[in-house]
Amino acid sequence: MFWKLIRINTVSKLASKNPIEELYRYSKELVEFLDKHEGFDLRFFVEGYFAKTLIVAAASMFEEHMKKAVLELAEQCLTTNHPLVTFIKKKAVERQYHGWFEWGNKNANSFFNLFGEHFKEHAKRTMKDDEGLRSSMQRFLELGHYRNRLIHEDFVTFSMNNSLEEVYQLYEDASKFVEWFQQAARDGVKVTLSDGQGI
Repeated sequence: MFWKLIRINTVSKLASKNPIEELYRYSKELVEFLDKHEGFDLRFFVEGYFAKTLIVAAASMFEEHMKKAVLELAEQCLTTNHPLVTFIKKKAVERQYHGWFEWGNKNANSFFNLFGEHFKEHAKRTMKDDEGLRSSMQRFLELGHYRNRLIHEDFVTFSMNNSLEEVYQLYEDASKFVEWFQQAARDGVKVTLSDGQGI
């Protein structure tokens, strides 16, 4: 009965807009429908699964954005068809993303260090000077940590206390850090630090 809520063009809508925003919106609509028509138990059960799904979906989207930014940085430094870009893609990007970060930490210094001491110091200073960005970095790491626990500690039985709204807020908060890194990667060759060194 509640399947009437699901529109035929949902998949195309998810692809055409911000997919996390749309997933959240549709999930919330369905949870609200269940709340009115099916009772609290089913609503609570379904919302828990949607919250978990939203975490995994958001973390996966961030992974793609971060990997793309690293590859664009490599292409900017070299050329798209340069063999080193392929090497970086195969050995530093594909299936390596979750090793870039220490997900349980409150900072991303291990990730920043992968780009050399100069970028690490630049990024650490930026995080120190921008409280909002520092908070976003911490929320990004929190989201990734949740994702890893969900994937590796039995998605079905993993107990979460976060509501769908709280997970969506976590995604929104973490987005600023991802956007900052995408821009830093685009500007990577141009960023000049006090000693004249680029990224």
